[in-house]
Amino acid sequence: MNFRLYMILLIAIQSFGCTKSDKIPFKSGVIDSDVEFSEAKLQIKYLGNTSIYLQDLTDAKKPSIFIDGFVSRPNAGAFIFGKLNHENIDEVDKQLEDGGIDSVSIVIPLHSHFDHLLDAPLIASLYKSKLVTTKTSKYIAKSMGYFVNDDTDILLVLEDAISSEIVLDNDIFTIVVEKAKHVDTGILGDFFAPIGKRYGQDEVISFENHQISRSYIEGQSINVHIVHKPTQTSIYILGGKPLIVPPNYLLPKSLLESDLVFLSIPVLKELNEEQHKNSFMDSITEIPKTIVPTHWDKFYRKLDKSKCQKGLDLNKCLKPMGTSKPTMRKLDKDYSKNVVWMTAFSQMYF
Repeated sequence: MNFRLYMILLIAIQSFGCTKSDKIPFKSGVIDSDVEFSEAKLQIKYLGNTSIYLQDLTDAKKPSIFIDGFVSRPNAGAFIFGKLNHENIDEVDKQLEDGGIDSVSIVIPLHSHFDHLLDAPLIASLYKSKLVTTKTSKYIAKSMGYFVNDDTDILLVLEDAISSEIVLDNDIFTIVVEKAKHVDTGILGDFFAPIGKRYGQDEVISFENHQISRSYIEGQSINVHIVHKPTQTSIYILGGKPLIVPPNYLLPKSLLESDLVFLSIPVLKELNEEQHKNSFMDSITEIPKTIVPTHWDKFYRKLDKSKCQKGLDLNKCLKPMGTSKPTMRKLDKDYSKNVVWMTAFSQMYF
């Protein structure tokens, strides 16, 4: 069989699954975008995949953090057959306008795969914001043509010997990034988004005129722990599996004690298959917290705010990946007291 046709078949299986049960009507827990926010001090918005926007409402400058910022979402044909456009300003502007995002202080891609990094350098450039990078993310951003002559807007994190690092600590936010391990994506992921690979200083590949999806190698995955000081809200965002040490499989204290956890479905799916499968969710829910599942939707489906309105189920806005559905159903069934499903453009306040 032609290799590309084989890959398309694998994508179809990933996307649609093997069952006819395509409906996942998790609308009862979806955040109501009309929540009263007159006394709110922190606003959080979700734009699908792991794109999460946090904005402080206590400071006149409204400092904000954008995780990933992957909003252009190229279609399947582009990342299978073509080169990805990392300067799709029209689409990025449209989605950020629809999301009510008019300022960005710092952008943090969770690793260097295109569904996390693709739009991050552009957004950082448009808003003149800081960009948190690993060495690989920095290489790609500079190769795209951003930050070529001035590295002051790039915060390089997680050198090889460091497992966590403070990115920012001021009166509003403390941001700590922690090393994480990417989930095993199998042959499909290895072809389109290789894991465990990094760019070095002497690489010669150029992203200036766009690159194919598999050029966006992982680099180093990170998890992000954010504390919003005015509300003392602790937020943990999983971009990969937390670094845990056998035999006790102790999870990071920052994760266990957070008030709000954005939990990647692929991470949970793989953790369910490992030795500590029975302890992970029980451990993180010992202290009451809100859990928002992420990275479950088809990231090659364009965002459309008109399909993401109040009262509609998640399928109308963000289409779940076929392989994500069993984990989503189990999570919703077993931890319904903790889980809140957010659709794109929905928001919560603290």
